[in-house]
Amino acid sequence: MLAVAGLCTVSSAGGEPAGELMIEGGLKRAESAWTRAGNREPMLGVREMFSAALAYCEGRQRPERVASLLGMAAQMQDRNPASSTYGNFRWYWSQTEILDRNAVDFCMQTAALLWLRHRDTLSDPAKAVLQETMVFAVDGLLRHRVDPGYTNIALMNAGDLIFLGEALGRPEVAEAGYRRLEIFLHVLWEQGVHEYVSPTY
Repeated sequence: MLAVAGLCTVSSAGGEPAGELMIEGGLKRAESAWTRAGNREPMLGVREMFSAALAYCEGRQRPERVASLLGMAAQMQDRNPASSTYGNFRWYWSQTEILDRNAVDFCMQTAALLWLRHRDTLSDPAKAVLQETMVFAVDGLLRHRVDPGYTNIALMNAGDLIFLGEALGRPEVAEAGYRRLEIFLHVLWEQGVHEYVSPTY
């Protein structure tokens, strides 16, 4: 969080704050995602829709689009309680089933920022669909048991559970996230980092 705060004050070579440049880039991608969503493009990604919604909120633009984007993302969520992927997301619009269970971890990472930073300014429809999606996603996160060696997903999964548990007033969900984080830290202490030494991981 300190790094993000720092980005908002550091200036680029042209004198424009880096945070503003990040928002500008996010808004350009959001416009592309909005066009793709309108065309129902087969390879439209669910992560794109959450990211576009966040970019519009950060840039204080197009608030009327946020509920639509979140509503489309909700359509890609498995809400069948009998399904093994209940609460997770199809990665692409054209998919008929969930093939990548990491989707819920990536989507809730962005949803958490949306809720944390913008829940008080979201329209009622946008706020309602985001909260409902997060409630279903709790099950998707709990069912997605990630090996601690899968560094970035293990950390996202634990962090998402902690945030959603606290945000939704479900301490047992936050506790599950803390337990998963403790397991990850224990494995890290005992065995070191398993994954690639890259900025992503």
